Amino acid sequence: MDVRSTAYISPFLVFHSILIGSNVTMKKALCIFLSCIALIIVACTPRSAGILRPGIVQIGPTDRALHSPIWSPDGKMIATTSITNVQSWTSEIYIVELSTNIIRSIEKTDYGNLEAQSWSPDGKSIAFVSQRGGDWPEGIWVTDLNGVHRKQFITEGYDVAWSPDGNSMAVFSTTIEDGDETRTLSILDLTTMSKRVIFSGMGKYSTAIGLTWSPDGTKLMFSFGKQEYDVSPRFPNIDVYVIDISTGESVIITNKDVNLDPTWSPAGKLIAYIRNTAGHFDPKLTISNVDGSCPQQITNIAWSTDWSPDGRKIAFENGGNIYVMALSEFLGYDLLEKGLLCSDVEK
Repeated sequence: MDVRSTAYISPFLVFHSILIGSNVTMKKALCIFLSCIALIIVACTPRSAGILRPGIVQIGPTDRALHSPIWSPDGKMIATTSITNVQSWTSEIYIVELSTNIIRSIEKTDYGNLEAQSWSPDGKSIAFVSQRGGDWPEGIWVTDLNGVHRKQFITEGYDVAWSPDGNSMAVFSTTIEDGDETRTLSILDLTTMSKRVIFSGMGKYSTAIGLTWSPDGTKLMFSFGKQEYDVSPRFPNIDVYVIDISTGESVIITNKDVNLDPTWSPAGKLIAYIRNTAGHFDPKLTISNVDGSCPQQITNIAWSTDWSPDGRKIAFENGGNIYVMALSEFLGYDLLEKGLLCSDVEK
């Protein structure tokens, strides 16, 4: 088997993740797959040589088709997930020890899809999502860092983020009624297991992904898009939303293109996200102020961002490999400390 053919499947998986929770038919899934073929061909060209430069290092192995890096709260580890589709969907969740670059597996499925999505604030557990059937019922699960203790099923859903205080989780779920998809964002109280809905978006086709809490735990940020017709490219516009937890009021902080996987800086002054032009394959790691103003492109061909706990680095995926970027090489320490990229407030 050509390792590169599995390692560079991840760009397609990012587009595929738009459909998570939608229960699409096989015919519709096939149409979407064919529309992505051109992107996969482009994505199969190795890009590591173009990514590596002063300030960027590659971590973990290069033969696992890794994606979705998430930092541990102490900044010493990164959890990441591999996924391949040879005879069936298979996936594995790994922990990379940054001091040694040693990788170890904590969860694996030979059928279905797992994805690590959020660390507990104490760094002892990881929340992951099970999709497409397999060894666990679909939904949100929690496991320890050794993967040996009993896994705990939490709730139905396809995207999850642990709150900074550890007392709740933000969860996205989906329902389909009369041909319309509704994406629902709820706050799950981990003591009472009660849910409170704070956002709901509906469309003939819709997507809502990339949950992240503000450092003070008062807001959530995510990507949402919808459309009423099955046209190509699917979702020509996906925006980043910020919602107040207490009031449910939301604001849109982007105004064009496809904007995915937002993440807050630990100081709460900047955000990072992936901006991609609809119908093209040009995902750009972008950093802006928290209101979306002054966006600056940091690097090309990047997916799955996550900010380090000290705010000095960003982890991202490119071509099935995980990279860590030292932001001081690209923004400078002054900008990181002040949290402002420019004085112009226009988006």
